[in-house]
Amino acid sequence: MKVTFVRHGQTDWNVKRKQQGRMDIPLNETGIAQAEKTAELLKDEPFDAVYSSPLIRARQTAQIICKGRNLPIIIEERIIERDMGEFQGKDWKSFDSYLFWDYNANVQYEKAESIKKFFQRVYEFLDELKGKTGNVLIVAHGGVFAPVSSYSGRSKKEENLTDILLANAEVFQFEI
Repeated sequence: MKVTFVRHGQTDWNVKRKQQGRMDIPLNETGIAQAEKTAELLKDEPFDAVYSSPLIRARQTAQIICKGRNLPIIIEERIIERDMGEFQGKDWKSFDSYLFWDYNANVQYEKAESIKKFFQRVYEFLDELKGKTGNVLIVAHGGVFAPVSSYSGRSKKEENLTDILLANAEVFQFEI
């Protein structure tokens, strides 16, 4: 199966470098333009199914990419952004984001989702796709790309996951 993963377009919180986590922040004008550019890039790519995170920024990006296609967008809870807990809304530099994304450390925060539980739920979703035929589009988040990248073999869980993030509305394709 061919998987096309797209990170959502830009939001105002991306510009402010604030941790969005599960906050339901919509795309800004730049994010809409980025999604439209990605739609143009993928216009000849056939998709058999489209999966989106339930958060509005991902749904908006998926809707823009799929405009004119007769495909339902399947809302998939397992690809929602990691629950940032106590770090949601904070600037990346106001806490140890390297430790937060360190798979081996697997720090158990008071409210934030552990990285291993986060990886497990994204892997479970990808495991369900594995072995199927066709092409799928997944529209989700920068954080979700960490387990996707590891699952695809592009990176390893043990690497610094903050260094592998995709840009807003960037595309990554792989086979599973």
